Amino acid sequence: MAEHFCNEHQTVFFKRGNMRGYAHPLGEKDESTGKYPEGWCNEDAEEVGKLPAQKTASPPLQEGEEAVFKSKNQQIAEHVWWKELGMMLRAKDIDVTKPAGKGMRTAYYAQMMSVLDIKIENK
Repeated sequence: MAEHFCNEHQTVFFKRGNMRGYAHPLGEKDESTGKYPEGWCNEDAEEVGKLPAQKTASPPLQEGEEAVFKSKNQQIAEHVWWKELGMMLRAKDIDVTKPAGKGMRTAYYAQMMSVLDIKIENK
């Protein structure tokens, strides 16, 4: 079964563009206005919280390392933090000519290479 499924209307919720959450339209689209006169059915946030956690691949543990399990909120916060750091680096809000800025840039690219399993060569 699809992860975001509306049992009431027996259809799959979807999320695109600027949508804040998963939803699906009700009824048929009015071609003259381009809108759905019957509105939309939005996925219930409480139901989303009951969904099983998605499994993500993690690198194998090295000898002496312990597994670290993070809550969904911790994972989201970490994701947002890395995204904001990347945005600040691109906007040049962080002075990378100073040691602290260089360290942040290095940590950002090291994390990205780890997540994407790629190697970026300096030229």
